[in-house]
This record gives sequence, C-alpha cells and structure tokens, in this order.
Amino acid sequence: MKVRHKKNECIGCALCEQEAPEYFTMDDEGMAILIDSTKMGAFHHRKALEYDRPALTRAAEGCPVNIIHVD
Repeated sequence: MKVRHKKNECIGCALCEQEAPEYFTMDDEGMAILIDSTKMGAFHHRKALEYDRPALTRAAEGCPVNIIHVD
C-alpha cells in the first residue's frame, strides 16, 4: 500500500497528523509533511502498512483540500 501527499497544496489544518501521526507531522510553517517520503513529481510518496489503512483513509477522506491519496 502507498500513501501520496501533495505538500505544496497543504493548508495546514493538521487533520492528517491527528489521524495518522506515524505518517504525518507539521513543519515549522504549519504545513503537513509525509514522514520518510520521497518526492516524485507533484506528490510525496511513502509505503504504508495495511494495518494503518483505517487511519490513513480517515486522513485522506477528511483532508479539506483532497491532497492525500491511499493506494
């Protein structure tokens, strides 16, 4: 499973960090970062554990700007 995050469109609501703190943190400017990710094009990518799918799905579905994707 993979998580994709479009950091440059983040608005800093911090919902992702609340739902999946093992995957997201907020930077010094208050924007979300996908921890231990690799930038590929417009998205940051990271492998995720199937066990974490519920938390990551809540983060993706709750993101007000729809920049988190779980594949």
